This record gives sequence, C-alpha cells and structure tokens, in this order.
Amino acid sequence: MWLPNDEMYRLYSCKTLSGNVPSWNEALEGISKYDPAYMPYMIMYQEQYFVEKDEYYKDYSCVFYSDNRPVGVWPLCVYKRNGRYFIGTNGTTCMFPLIADHLIGTKSHRKMADCYVRFLARLCEEYKISDFEMHFNYLLYKPDIVYEKLIRSNAIIQYSRHDLYVDLRQGADYVWKGLRKRARTQINSARKDLTCEIIDNSCCALEDVVEQFRRLHISVAGRETRSEKTWKIQELTVRNSGSFIVLLKDSSEELIGALLVTSTPNVAQASVAAYKRELFDKYALGHVCEMTAIERLCMQGKQWYHIGAMPLPQDIPTPTDKEISIGVYKKGFCTDWTVLIKVIVTQDVLRGAIDKC
Repeated sequence: MWLPNDEMYRLYSCKTLSGNVPSWNEALEGISKYDPAYMPYMIMYQEQYFVEKDEYYKDYSCVFYSDNRPVGVWPLCVYKRNGRYFIGTNGTTCMFPLIADHLIGTKSHRKMADCYVRFLARLCEEYKISDFEMHFNYLLYKPDIVYEKLIRSNAIIQYSRHDLYVDLRQGADYVWKGLRKRARTQINSARKDLTCEIIDNSCCALEDVVEQFRRLHISVAGRETRSEKTWKIQELTVRNSGSFIVLLKDSSEELIGALLVTSTPNVAQASVAAYKRELFDKYALGHVCEMTAIERLCMQGKQWYHIGAMPLPQDIPTPTDKEISIGVYKKGFCTDWTVLIKVIVTQDVLRGAIDKC
C-alpha cells in the first residue's frame, strides 16, 4: 500500500503529525477557533481506537508550512470498513484543513489549497477511492478556498445531521435559566445528595482517576470496549490541555458517574461519559455532570461547548430510539444548534478543482 515518502511531503510543503507535535501546536496557536478534532492527542486517541477496530487504518494528518513556519493543520486518515476504503478524519467523515488567520485569502493560502486538493486526488488514486464525504460546520468555520474549489467543481452538498452547542459566552446563569424547570429541580436535588468534582491537570492522582473512570465504563458497558492505551492517551489529553473530567460520587464516595470534556482554547466537546444506569430513576446523573461542566467552561472563558448531535427519525442511517432519546436530553442544554452539511467529493470533482489551480 502506498505511503507518502519524504519527497511527497516536501512536494506539498508538509510534515506528518507523528514526530512533529510541537510544530502542529505552533500552527494551532495562529488559528483563532478550532474544535477538539484538531488536537494532536485527540487524533492519536482516534488512531489507536480505530487501528484496533478497522480492517485498515492509516493516519495521514499533516502540518503545513509557509516560509518554513508551521501555519496549517489537517487531521486526515484512510480507513477500510466492509471491504471499502474511505478518506476521513479521526476514523469518521473528513474535515477541512485549517490555516493561520493571518494567511486566510492570501497567495500562500491559495497555494496551500492547491496542495490540499492534489493530496486528496493522490490518496483517491492510490487507494482506488471513487468518492468520499467532507463535513463542514457553519457555526464554527467560514467557507474557505478549498470549500469553494470543491463546490465550484460540482461537488454535491447534502444535509448530514444537526449538532447541538452551548454558547458559553452567555454565561452559566443564562444556560441554567434556559433549562426546563423539571431539569433544574432534578439537578438541585441530586447535588444535595451527591458530590461533584472537577479533575484537571493540577490533580496529582490523575492516573488513578482515569483508571477509576475506565473501570466504571467497563462496568456500565458490561465489557471492555477499548484498550487501556486509548485511556492513557485521554489521560495525556487532560495533562496537556484545558480538558477535564467531571466525577460524580454518592455519599459513600463510590463513583457513579464520570464525564470527560475535551477542550481547545475556545471550543469544548463532551467526549466520553459513563453513568450507573440503575440510578437514573433516582438521580439525573448526566444533567448534573453536564451542568457542572458548563459552569467550569464558562469560568475558563471558553466560547462554545459541543454537547452532541440531535438525531432525527428521518436521518440516514436511521438512528436508534436510544440515540434519539439522548439527543432530546442534550437538546435541553443547548443554546444553538446547527446543520452539519456534507460535501460529496468524487475523482471528477477533484480533477475539476485541480484544473482551477
């Protein structure tokens, strides 16, 4: 199977994420807004997870350079499921590359966009991929040159799903007042009986906390759904960013709920959660953890909290009743929701975009 060599990366003025994490982080410093999918440890976590699950998984994440300075990032991978290869990001639909704010719209940006399109074409050629999907989020990002190149080359745009966000700039009180009265009552009641604690990179027992979280996750799922390596990477995420874990304990100090919130300087995401389901009739465990996370994120000065998706019965593929129910629960916290669109890219679209380079 084809693997880009040093010559290929020189051609596209980029380097792999592996071995170049400091450069990747330097590039992110010049980008005003990005979600956790672009964080190095999130990419490493997803790579480890899908290497264990998929028929084939190869990470091609690149940090791009201009005048020998890292200025752009692109979480990128190729994976194989059910006998078919896909181009994606972190084991799911492909996301668009990001570039430093001061280069947007410049000649360097246009040159880099040409490299992006040619890189995709090369991957399609080598893996015999006839088409793939790219996601675009209008709430967090503005359409850029790559997006325009693709849609002007007849890429098809379709509805993908609805995503739910909390506008943290409004403050925790605003979010609290927007909750249903029943939800507020449930949270207040649970907080009287339970202890909620925030664990971040200042915790000297972080390794033990993550291990407790892992054991709770196994207990709730009834089996071990992923390796210890993935949990170690998530521990590193907390150690090296503003990410944190919300722990919920009962009066006997037993762990009954946990939520990992992954965070960039301005956008956070609910990443992993586990709750003792047998207590759901007594306590709104998820509500308490989510509200505690929102309060903490507001204190940190974050802008947006991606709380999850809102699946609808008419979505394709059809979501389960459980997924729809979870979406309804999460909708209670959100202040904004957006339509995530997918751009369907074919080899003909890429050829047309290259002709416009």
